Amino acid sequence: MTKTTSVVGLAGGMMLRVKQHGQGVVGEIIMPDANGQDSGTLLFHSPPHSSVEELTQWSNLAVRAYVEG
Repeated sequence: MTKTTSVVGLAGGMMLRVKQHGQGVVGEIIMPDANGQDSGTLLFHSPPHSSVEELTQWSNLAVRAYVEG
């Protein structure tokens, strides 16, 4: 199991759980529950990226596409 290293806020109030993956990072894009804790509904997993910044950019684009349908 891969350990969560950080949680990043995304556009639209979504959250990104960042996890180490080899030499890079992967993430889980989450729609938070009403209680605002680090829980919620998993929307999707991200592909591996080399940095948290790249992962965050990709995740914000993915959230935008999800919201716009």
